[in-house]
Amino acid sequence: MSNKNKVVSLRVEEAIYNELDKQAEAEGVKISDIVRDMIYAFVYSQVKHKEVNDVVSAEGDNITELLRVMENRLRLIKNSLHKTRGYVQHLEEMEEMFDNVYDGLGEQVKKGVQKISELKVQG
Repeated sequence: MSNKNKVVSLRVEEAIYNELDKQAEAEGVKISDIVRDMIYAFVYSQVKHKEVNDVVSAEGDNITELLRVMENRLRLIKNSLHKTRGYVQHLEEMEEMFDNVYDGLGEQVKKGVQKISELKVQG
């Protein structure tokens, strides 16, 4: 099984870059490692599942290769799950915060509309 790697580059806002840099420094890794983990967390299963199936269905009896591939995949999956839990928790907290702000703004808009309606009735 050959492993052909491709380079993916992307632009992010400076604040996101700074946050990635901070996180990478805290974990003693490079920013690319952090981004790679994020990608693995969200698309890994579809791509790597086929690779494992290819090894399982390969002709011959190469148990050592199968175990090596499965151990590597399991390690990456566990690492992705661990990191994804943190990302998901952070996103859920942000969602709750925005929901609260949105609901509060909705109430303010309703009160403003009511005030405008009252002013029109008086005028």
